[in-house]
Amino acid sequence: MAINPRKLRPTELIRLLVTEAGSSLTEEQLRRHRNRAGYTIGDARTVDLLRYAAWLTLEFFKPKSKPLTYEQRKTREAQRQAEMARAAQDIGEIPAVVNPERKAKAEDSFRKFCETYFPEVFYFAWSDDHLRVIDKIEKAVRTGGLFAMAMPRGSGKTVLCQTAVLWSALIGASPFVCLIAASAERARDLLENIKIWLETNPLLHADFPEVTYPIQCLERITNRQKGQKYHGEPTRIDWSSDRIVLPTIGKRQVRHALIDTNYWKTFVHARLAVAMGDPGCLSLFGRDDVAQKAHRLLADHLTAEYRVKTVARGQTVDEWKLRATRPDNHWLDCLVGCAVAASIQGAELFGTAHPQGNRRRIRLSELQAQRS
Repeated sequence: MAINPRKLRPTELIRLLVTEAGSSLTEEQLRRHRNRAGYTIGDARTVDLLRYAAWLTLEFFKPKSKPLTYEQRKTREAQRQAEMARAAQDIGEIPAVVNPERKAKAEDSFRKFCETYFPEVFYFAWSDDHLRVIDKIEKAVRTGGLFAMAMPRGSGKTVLCQTAVLWSALIGASPFVCLIAASAERARDLLENIKIWLETNPLLHADFPEVTYPIQCLERITNRQKGQKYHGEPTRIDWSSDRIVLPTIGKRQVRHALIDTNYWKTFVHARLAVAMGDPGCLSLFGRDDVAQKAHRLLADHLTAEYRVKTVARGQTVDEWKLRATRPDNHWLDCLVGCAVAASIQGAELFGTAHPQGNRRRIRLSELQAQRS
């Protein structure tokens, strides 16, 4: 039977190249050659023997690259692995909030947060005691304060505290939230429950994706937290057995105010020392017994420090130190901060105003550059 060498079927070509030593071409080799050469050596069904031979000749004489050394192969593989790791570390785009209105209501109300995202936990109607506790928790989270809670066993004390910790962290009410239990093991168990909520609660994932999505991307593999990134920036998430640091998504511009705390504490105490009704007086409202009791804690904080005259750079200044018997001075720091904020906004106590020229605002980067 006549054979056309310009149109050979693959099986015919393989049989044609059989020698006494066996076949010089296998089906797998021919398939790879046809995939590489394409239609230059034939069509979809046949092979042109003359074109195939010419292609093999060109391939044989094509300049060959030098084989890579062991170190070159090692470096190339390390680069490939690093690129794969960087691609896997970036979590991509954060999903959009499914229900912004529902999220806003939950952020404004601790009770609404519990009812919306944990209906399987708080499935009974609230009692009056529950509502009072919820109100106290919300005030403590938003404005601070201490209170003791005593309720019957099984009435939801523990889970209320857990959800309060989670709510405070999600709405950013406090940069640091502590969950304290009778023992370290018990505290870790309580924290583990909160971690499970963040990983598995579908409604939290729908409305707080900026928090839950990076957590879910870890897939409970804690080693991934070290390199996790969002748009190339580290999320700085910390997901350990005794500590949670929620992810940081995006950049925020923060105004910095560097203040002389000793000067401002002297300023506040000088205002408090001015007689009632005189210019520059800073006083507390109310004269009855109720007001006096309410201001007692504030007074204790305001007098928790004492001043010491010191000489610095040729000038005599006040240095404020904490009294050993009064370790709490938080409200003094808050009042000083309020005075600074009022000054930044241009507010002045009556009788203390003095003319000032327009002062240029100084950036924190400029101040750091001057010091370096």
